[in-house]
Amino acid sequence: MPAVVSLAGDWDIFFREKLRERLAFALTAERCIVDFTGFHGGDATFINELVYAAKVRAARSLPTMVLVIPEDDRMLRRILEVTKLLRVWPVFTSVEQALEAFPEHSVHE
Repeated sequence: MPAVVSLAGDWDIFFREKLRERLAFALTAERCIVDFTGFHGGDATFINELVYAAKVRAARSLPTMVLVIPEDDRMLRRILEVTKLLRVWPVFTSVEQALEAFPEHSVHE
């Protein structure tokens, strides 16, 4: 069963340490879903931490994280699209959908 890390809320520079704590499990879990359901916003901090987590996972030969971004969260999708990061992770619209598709997404970087 993949680990599910919720990033609901606001993630800016003032919450960097809390964000790092929240994502710590993503650095070691064999399979990981990062759930943005309830995400309100953030600055480059959350992007930096996601990229860092992806790099650590790749260095440890762990499968790519999977992101859950609700269909109606156009802001987050746009941020990841503009930064070209939408291509880095498989994206699903619900945790249930991600869990169902997880066996097919065991891509190693």
